[in-house]
Amino acid sequence: MLIKALGVVIKNSLDILGVAAPEEM
Repeated sequence: MLIKALGVVIKNSLDILGVAAPEEM
């Protein structure tokens, strides 16, 4: 359960980075 929550947080962080800096993706 903890690992799943951590994965969701990481995915959300990557999505935010992708929107903030699409050039680096």
